[in-house]
Amino acid sequence: MTLLLASIASVSLLVGGIGIMNIMLVSVTERTREIGIRISVGATEGNVQQQFLIEAVVLSLLGGILGILFGLLSSLVITQTLAGQS
Repeated sequence: MTLLLASIASVSLLVGGIGIMNIMLVSVTERTREIGIRISVGATEGNVQQQFLIEAVVLSLLGGILGILFGLLSSLVITQTLAGQS
């Protein structure tokens, strides 16, 4: 049972990572003009990479926090629903 849960969690993390990667790829593709303007004004490639890295980390943290809150809330609702039926 532990191995099953660990494998499900691993697949979930992999899918989440791929999702964030795709979102960031679309973000970079859509913002090429902004990146060009930033570089022409004096930003280095490192600055641009740092900006996108920070955005990816914030997106990951917010998604994780919302997932935890949704899990806690749904478990409370399920517990209350099943306790009310007994």
